[in-house]
Amino acid sequence: MKNSNEEFYWCLQLIRQISPSEREFEDLSARSLTIFEPSESSPISRFSPEPIAHMRKIEMTSANQKVSQSRQKLTELPLEIIKSLTEYLLEELGDPSTQLEQEALQALQSGDYDSAKRFCLYDPCNSYLAAISCIASAYRSPMVADSVLRDAARHTCNVAKQRAEVRIARQFQQILS
Repeated sequence: MKNSNEEFYWCLQLIRQISPSEREFEDLSARSLTIFEPSESSPISRFSPEPIAHMRKIEMTSANQKVSQSRQKLTELPLEIIKSLTEYLLEELGDPSTQLEQEALQALQSGDYDSAKRFCLYDPCNSYLAAISCIASAYRSPMVADSVLRDAARHTCNVAKQRAEVRIARQFQQILS
């Protein structure tokens, strides 16, 4: 177990990493110095809850600021690119194998993106429906189209894998019988 000075130094380093400003760091380190009580218990229990809660709040604020900054840098994919990518994904998905998949595809093709997404809720483990839902999201929110089309591609790959598994199993059954 670390001695008290090492643990305190570690805590100060943690505060320095998550603190958004030097003033906040000075404030937290000064408050931590006054409440540090050496004992054999865990380092977290040596601090009163108030500075720890404050550190968590600072950490969340810092994380939220990073997310906000990255969202400001987002650019919309042009509609032509979204359309080309989705057409390719739909070609790879192939024909739907269930009535639910057929209805979701029809909703997507008719431009009813909310309904197309809703069909995924009826069978959340269905990769075909998940791909349709992601494609619908790309049209509804072009700012995040790159992310949801990546997810649609992953779900499309799952559909292709499942179909290949079925073909291989059928071929094995045919050969072995």
